[in-house]
Amino acid sequence: MKTTLKLLTAVCMAGLFFSSCKKKDSTVFQTTLQNLQYKWTFDKEYYHDVYPGTDFRDTTLGVAGDYFDFRTDNKAYLKVGPYMDTSAYYLLGDTKIVFSTFNDTVDIQVLNGTNLQMYNRSDYAPSSYDETTDFLHR
Repeated sequence: MKTTLKLLTAVCMAGLFFSSCKKKDSTVFQTTLQNLQYKWTFDKEYYHDVYPGTDFRDTTLGVAGDYFDFRTDNKAYLKVGPYMDTSAYYLLGDTKIVFSTFNDTVDIQVLNGTNLQMYNRSDYAPSSYDETTDFLHR
């Protein structure tokens, strides 16, 4: 009986020991801001312009060296072709980026470890608007 009790105690202790030695989760939770702050490569931008009687669509493809750089000082640097600009930015919740210099708010459609997709629509009149979708990657 003592042997059985000792064996049972040893098995229980081993079970407790091994169940408490979990492998640590290597994924680190990052906030939207932390995920955003990176120098993203600009892939392309879809542009759609609608005015009464016109419907214009265009795509701008990124070339080597094009980027969107969201820095930790809350400044965004943009280079697409010869065009370069800088704007202060901040997040509005977890789904919107406000660019104060451009006076624009964009929706974050995709933000993960490899991709960033931003969407903006500007309405000018009931049937007039333009919209852009930017695609970036790490």
